[in-house]
Amino acid sequence: EEGALAVYKREHLLEDILLQVCEESYPYEIGQGKEFSDITVEKVAKYLDENIAQKFSVKALARVCATNPSTLNFKFRKVTNKSVWEYVSEKRIELAKKLLLTTTYKVGEIALKSGFENAYYFSTAFKKSENLSPKQYRIKYGVL
Repeated sequence: EEGALAVYKREHLLEDILLQVCEESYPYEIGQGKEFSDITVEKVAKYLDENIAQKFSVKALARVCATNPSTLNFKFRKVTNKSVWEYVSEKRIELAKKLLLTTTYKVGEIALKSGFENAYYFSTAFKKSENLSPKQYRIKYGVL
């Protein structure tokens, strides 16, 4: 098994080196109407925006842009100053805020539609982000 792990690490390292060489040789042009300065981050961000309510892992997201999880995490933090999961959480909170203000869904329904595992985790994350509970947010902005 040690041999298999060593081969995996070498392949992983080689992939990272090749990706870096390709990027340095063919840099992604900034200012082409793109939100991000890196094509890998752009692809993942677009995928997340279109599928934010889905469950995913960093490994699955890395497959979206044909890279590996460590490279994806590195690039994402370099470009956005956020981890992949911080970005996902922000996008999910944005969706939840929109649903809170434009629908009469219950908090539990909004949690699921926004990609959160359950209402408790959603409420905790929402309060941490907005300093208001989802119900308080609705009241403050006039839905209830």
